[in-house]
Amino acid sequence: MNGAERREFRSVLRRIAEEEPDDAPYIEDLPRLLGW
Repeated sequence: MNGAERREFRSVLRRIAEEEPDDAPYIEDLPRLLGW
């Protein structure tokens, strides 16, 4: 995945985290878990 794709993925994760505040800590941790 290139830099632009990662930025887009992170922006999608942010939108999901805003819609699902209870899951936000897990969602926001995904890039780190993926090794980004």
